[in-house]
Amino acid sequence: MLSESRYIYLDNSATSWPKPPAVAEAMTRFLDEEGGSAGRGSHTRAIHAAQTVFAAREAAARLLGVTQPQRICLGPGATWALNQALYGLLKPGDRVLACVTNHNAVRRPLLDLARRGVIGLDWFAPADHTRPHDPADLDLLLTLKRPRMLCLNHVSNVLGTVQPLAELTAVAHAHGALVLADVAQASGAVPLDLERWGVDAAAFTGHKGMLGPQGTGGLYAAAGIEPIPLLRGGGGTPTSEDMPEELPERLECGTYNVVGLTGLTAGIGWVLDRGVEELHRRKARLLETLLDILGKNGARVLGPPGVTGRAPLVSFTIPGRDSNRLAADLEERGGIQVRSGLHCAPGAHELAGTRETGAVRISLGPFNTAEELAVLDQTLLSLTRH
Repeated sequence: MLSESRYIYLDNSATSWPKPPAVAEAMTRFLDEEGGSAGRGSHTRAIHAAQTVFAAREAAARLLGVTQPQRICLGPGATWALNQALYGLLKPGDRVLACVTNHNAVRRPLLDLARRGVIGLDWFAPADHTRPHDPADLDLLLTLKRPRMLCLNHVSNVLGTVQPLAELTAVAHAHGALVLADVAQASGAVPLDLERWGVDAAAFTGHKGMLGPQGTGGLYAAAGIEPIPLLRGGGGTPTSEDMPEELPERLECGTYNVVGLTGLTAGIGWVLDRGVEELHRRKARLLETLLDILGKNGARVLGPPGVTGRAPLVSFTIPGRDSNRLAADLEERGGIQVRSGLHCAPGAHELAGTRETGAVRISLGPFNTAEELAVLDQTLLSLTRH
């Protein structure tokens, strides 16, 4: 078992840790005292399990800025949700315009569909890695490419850039394009208002900023967005030969991860009780300190140069230092746990000029402290002096 006091965890973009105590408490309580299967029986435990699933749906809707919880389809995570949206909405002959900074959970399904001749695929990028997309540039691209769908992330898991999602969605809609947003890095980390922004579909994960357990997440589909189910199986009316017509049951088959959703509800509740905006302000103060530390240690920072327009994550390189070796040294010398490499987003590294070298990523969570960053500062100083 890892000693909690020995390590400083700065890899919250991979998965958040630690979780609020209420998350494990709720999951343990469900396993020890409840344990029913949602939608599988009419006894008290099954009914309570179904209520637990609905509570998770309501909590996610509230955090995402959605007024109709039934438009939240729960599943094992954002990768499932993105695949469900892409394979369930795109038709032969459709054209997609996708941002180069997309995660492989978007990139690989799109490349698969393009290679099989199902869709046409075009890529677009901001002017450089330090800037968000310019709505005027996107307007021009949409005029030229005329896609059916625009795919982009709200927050890049490499660059940390927060895109002006509401503005970009409005531009896409003016050209008749649907918007699929990957909000895995944004949900719980920055304020979201997906319904008001007009986003057509958005994939979220429960184990990052929502502070829930791994294996939870889902897809938001706006009114009128009805994907063809990616999976089919148990759920809905047993005598029907197809999945239900209505969301969310249309996309939810098999046994629900009720214990995971119990933890997700607790994690989201913790975030909502404290406020996404307040948690974001607190992390922004730490982020400013982090950027100062990296600057004085000679780091090249990827993404926006300051705190403005940046989520609480920073990828960086230090000239002459191998990124994988640097990450290992940070843990060996200071017990500091970070991520290195390409972060499953090679296009973002291509944009930043780090595809061959990768980068070290530090991502902050609600439980990180200034004292931990002071240890990072001293550890980096000791490493860069040699």
